[in-house]
Amino acid sequence: MKRSENSIIYDNNNLLLIENSAINPNKLYEFNWDINIIFALPELVLLFGILFLLVFGSILAKNKYTFFNQIIDKDNLIFKSIGYGMVSLFLFMIFFIIKFCSHIGVWTMFGNALIISDGHNNIKILILLISAFLILISMRYLIINQINSFEYFILIGFITLGGMLLISSFSFINFYLALELQSISIYLLCGFHRYSAWSIEAALKYFILGGVSSAILLFGISLIYGFSGGFINFMDLHLFFKYPTEVLSFDILQHIGLLFILIGILFKLAIVPFHFWAPEVYEGSFLPVTALIATLPKFTIIISFLYIFDFVFGGSGINHKLIEIILMVVGSLSIFWGSISAIKQKTIKRFLAYTSINQMGFFIFGFIAGGSIGIQSCINFIVIYVFQLLGIFGIMMVLVENNQYITDLSVIRKSNKSLALMLSLFFFSLLGIPPFAGFFSKYYILQALVEQSIRKYNDLFIYLPFIFLLIIFSVIAAYYYFRIVKIIWFDDNSTKKITDFEGISKSSLIVVSLIFMFNLTFMLFEEYFVSFLSKYIYTCLYIV
Repeated sequence: MKRSENSIIYDNNNLLLIENSAINPNKLYEFNWDINIIFALPELVLLFGILFLLVFGSILAKNKYTFFNQIIDKDNLIFKSIGYGMVSLFLFMIFFIIKFCSHIGVWTMFGNALIISDGHNNIKILILLISAFLILISMRYLIINQINSFEYFILIGFITLGGMLLISSFSFINFYLALELQSISIYLLCGFHRYSAWSIEAALKYFILGGVSSAILLFGISLIYGFSGGFINFMDLHLFFKYPTEVLSFDILQHIGLLFILIGILFKLAIVPFHFWAPEVYEGSFLPVTALIATLPKFTIIISFLYIFDFVFGGSGINHKLIEIILMVVGSLSIFWGSISAIKQKTIKRFLAYTSINQMGFFIFGFIAGGSIGIQSCINFIVIYVFQLLGIFGIMMVLVENNQYITDLSVIRKSNKSLALMLSLFFFSLLGIPPFAGFFSKYYILQALVEQSIRKYNDLFIYLPFIFLLIIFSVIAAYYYFRIVKIIWFDDNSTKKITDFEGISKSSLIVVSLIFMFNLTFMLFEEYFVSFLSKYIYTCLYIV
């Protein structure tokens, strides 16, 4: 590449590439291994840490009768050692990123295949924190249900690594490979409880349907690659779409490629009509895997989705009206179908699957709003939503037994009223009742729709029908959320038993309590929270 005197970049064929892009090329620095190796260390250290724990666990498992002759519970000791070792690794990586990878600017490496910046590193901290929370809340559940193979934590490590690479991807090749690293590990986790027919069925369904969605996504990438003249990294594609040339122009096949990429990502997020796998996989997987599927992959994929469609395709000659209409349709269907289907569910995991579909509909409308306020509302929404789910699943796993059916929740108050109160307020937050965090996450979406309707179209009524749609189906959602709270506090199911409160692990209680306090006191520091995400994630990730 060479730079002309008037700061316009040309490639070797003298095709116009840039004049004023969303990312200032003057801020992009090619990665120098000799000077800046420390910036790439988070992924490298995590990879070697995972491999070390894998080898360490294998050695202990192979020689457990030699090493632990005086210990009766050998399997659980190995399991706990690897589990807490993985949590320690995640926490060390958070410390490492904060200490050594702050204020680094923007760097690319491997021929612009990966990008590193403060915003990317801040998102990686959230990924590591979510992964650590998932392990801590699931440890006791796994031991009691005798699912105590240490490989479970190794797979979570690879899912975390895949998420971090997904966030740093600056080309479609790396994006796809990181997504598959994450997906394949999840397929294995779905079938981890190999003695459960439901678990094996869920893994098989997810593997087949996930493979189809990956094929659709890859086909869309290949079309974009072929008809853009061989561009594959996000900067080149952004510049090409924003400044099409006479030689290489945007045509119908590239629209089809974009549509296929959109379908592949919508499938991963379980957006209607690509949602059919979610209830089956949620119900068939054992509870810790359901918690993982509902949180970590969705968080990483949504951030990547925002980046790809806002930056790569955001300034191009794409028919935004067509894409906007498609997203309006799937967003409306997700809210409608998620709300209606959740009413008749009897099992808690299928219920959470359909409420997740409903919540993803809200996210879609935040993206439709567009602009900086729309993207920021999406980031605020997904961060709050993920931590609300972690709190709910944390309580589900704290109770351990008899939490398959919604009616089984009626015994929670008999064990501990504090847990019952926390679970009730988490559901109120998902519904969007003030002053909890979930209310503000949905309020940001509605605010973005109103402001962008005026800003983009100078007409408040453009998005007004969809604003009413979101409000109406939130009222419908109130029925099934209040139904669950009624079951928790007023129904009597004396035939069910749950573990005693004294037997709950301290790590689970700490995680759930921290998330609960975040949810309960969010109103007090809401302005600081939004400002923090805007300053340390949005403005760093979407460099202007």
